[in-house]
Amino acid sequence: MKPSENSGIRRFYYATKYSIQGFRAAYKEEQAFRYELAAMLLLVPAAVWIAQSGVQLALLWGVVFWYWHLKL
Repeated sequence: MKPSENSGIRRFYYATKYSIQGFRAAYKEEQAFRYELAAMLLLVPAAVWIAQSGVQLALLWGVVFWYWHLKL
């Protein structure tokens, strides 16, 4: 198998570029994505206010980011 010409930094650059394009397309085309993004932008700062310890904050943030990981 021939080694890929896109390796290392170049591969990372293109992967990042395509990921950003995907987020832009999802934001533009998917109303549910916009709702979930708005909810996340409200819930992440609210977790700082609600949490009583660092462990609780990590768990609250973890749930939000875990949900996004499952959705994407």
